[in-house]
Amino acid sequence: MDDFEQFLKNQPLRAVPPEWRGEILAAAAKGGRKETTVSGWRGWLWPSPYAWGALAAVWVVILGLNIASQREMSRTMPRGPMPSEQEMVAALTAYRRELEEFSTMAKAPRPTALPILKPDSPGAWLERREPEAATLA
Repeated sequence: MDDFEQFLKNQPLRAVPPEWRGEILAAAAKGGRKETTVSGWRGWLWPSPYAWGALAAVWVVILGLNIASQREMSRTMPRGPMPSEQEMVAALTAYRRELEEFSTMAKAPRPTALPILKPDSPGAWLERREPEAATLA
């Protein structure tokens, strides 16, 4: 223990003055929780009415967006007859064929960088370059 703790330990305890007791108990009784009885819907929402109100507002917005998206989806959905199984297989086969074409095109070698014109080449006069930039080959 340090010196301050030793000092406090050696201090004698004094009794609380009796007139303070009444003031302390009166202040505690005033600041204590009041038991209120709230009935109906306010009693159910009483612990946090703003939180419940915000939650209800969020649910209303979600419900509105859900209804609006369902209306939009019903407008964009095709209303004609469903294609037959043979038509679906033909469409999937054509899709796979196109996908293979694109993948072979992606695997094809790409051209490297364009050649840099040398100062002694016939087209060198078209571009003005510094000699250091032209000899980066």
